[in-house]
Parts: sequence; C-alpha cells; structure tokens
Amino acid sequence: MSDFLYGNPEKLIAGYRIVRNLIRIDFLISLSDFILLYMAEIIKK
Repeated sequence: MSDFLYGNPEKLIAGYRIVRNLIRIDFLISLSDFILLYMAEIIKK
C-alpha cells in the first residue's frame, strides 16, 4: 500500500479529488432534498 502512495502521487491526488467531489455532490443532493421538504411544509401551512 505504501508503494502505491509513494509511487503514484498523481493517482493519489486524482483519487482524493474524485472522493472530495463525490462527497460534495452527495451533500448538495441531501441538502436540496431537505430544502424541498422544508418548502413543502411551509406551503402546506
């Protein structure tokens, strides 16, 4: 595993960026779902 980390800094950086972007997208999707539910509750009242 350490050979992979030391041998391929470009792959490590690319992997980190992919994971970071996936986390950000997942967060935005869950946030937008929460906002939609919240807006629906306000409209009902």
